[in-house]
This record gives sequence, C-alpha cells and structure tokens, in this order.
Amino acid sequence: MNGNNLDSSLPPATEREEKLPWEAMLAYVPLFCLYPWSIKHTIPGLEAHSRQGMILFGIELFLLLSQVAAFYKLLWLAVAVLAGLGIWSVYRGQAYRLPLVADIADRLVEDQAKKGRD
Repeated sequence: MNGNNLDSSLPPATEREEKLPWEAMLAYVPLFCLYPWSIKHTIPGLEAHSRQGMILFGIELFLLLSQVAAFYKLLWLAVAVLAGLGIWSVYRGQAYRLPLVADIADRLVEDQAKKGRD
C-alpha cells in the first residue's frame, strides 16, 4: 500500500473513530454495510467507507445473481480482498481509497451533485 492510495480529502481519524472502528469496518461486510450507510453523516470520515462498502455490496449482489461462470470465483476473491483492505485500513486508522471502487464511488457522488445543481 503506497501513499498514492490515501485519500487526502478524507479527514484524519477522529477520536470517536479510533474508539469505535467497528462502525466503519461494518461498511465492508455484506448486508451489514447498510448500518454504516444509514449513519454515515453522524461520524466524520464514515461516509467514504460507507460509499466504498456499498459499491462492493452492489458488486457482490451482481455476482450472486449473475454467477458468471468463467470469472465468478476470481471476482469473489477480488471483492473479498478489497473488503479486507477496507477493514484493515479502518483498523489502522487510515483512509485508504480502494482501487476502482473509490473511483466508481466518486463518479456517483459527482453525478448526484450535478443533478442537484440542475
């Protein structure tokens, strides 16, 4: 993990995040990610983790429903590794941008912001 993946736009870990990292860790656990998503505005820094977790959850749902035979196991492994990286970054108190997932989340937020201005 190099410094290029750190999200400089995220605030540093707050005292509450250090005491209760489980809330951000749940963002990377399928189905349990809905809880951090629902409280994302109450804890600084939780929103970025909950966005990435929801993108992973969407990918997991797609994989579960489609079961693409050729890449099915490989994609599940990739999603599990990305979720593990997210949980590990929360445990270490770092803001880590998951490859590809963070970019998708950023695009979705930008699209919503554009729609809100129109």
